[in-house]
Amino acid sequence: MENELSRTYYISICDDDKKYIQYAKELFLQIKEKDEHLIFYEFQSGEELLEGLKDKERCDLLFLDIQLDGMDGNATAKAFRKEFPDALLVLCSGIYLPTTESFEVSPLRFLLKSYTTERMKNELENVFSKMRKMKPAPFLFGKREQKNFRIPLAHILYIVITKRGSIIHTFQNGENLSYSSAIKVSEHYEKLCDFGFTYAHNSYIVHLNSVSMVTSTELELINGEKLAISRSHAKEFRRIFADYLSQKY
Repeated sequence: MENELSRTYYISICDDDKKYIQYAKELFLQIKEKDEHLIFYEFQSGEELLEGLKDKERCDLLFLDIQLDGMDGNATAKAFRKEFPDALLVLCSGIYLPTTESFEVSPLRFLLKSYTTERMKNELENVFSKMRKMKPAPFLFGKREQKNFRIPLAHILYIVITKRGSIIHTFQNGENLSYSSAIKVSEHYEKLCDFGFTYAHNSYIVHLNSVSMVTSTELELINGEKLAISRSHAKEFRRIFADYLSQKY
């Protein structure tokens, strides 16, 4: 089951031309390997894309037309990046060339619709090669102000134990936000231990990417918040944190 899921890719295609969406799908299906499964999400506007992906846990690749009515491709890409910071992004256009704004959202490729089918397939094969090397990060779901939210891992600072589950603490656009979850911290850890989360104390797990400094008794997060490191976890936490830094840099 795990191997099957690892060979399944979730691809969003956003273009106001239905025929081009079908063309793109056919190209993806032609270049995929036999044991790979592709799940497509189709949208014809930026607004439809953002609304349609709200309840989706995963998007590995967005194939996005820059020239859209209403919300244009650049604005759509920026909003998409906030929700799916680790997804691959391919921008395409019939007439427009990339601008500085286009590259602010870190696209993997900028393709022109005028490319021959052979060239387009070659470009997408390179995209697939990159996608195959990625390990898809899960999302967490939490509740705040009686509303349910999908929370990207990149926003999470730490997750702390409560009587009825856990509290997910995040830092987004300079703002600290907390979400309640019915899931226990131990269950979150099982899901997140391969994505840079570990225990520094029995009461919480921390996202190592959010740690800015570590002392003998506490750690400081990127938002300035400080958390205690328990004696029982201190040695193992420092080892894991050192390994994390060595791989990151």
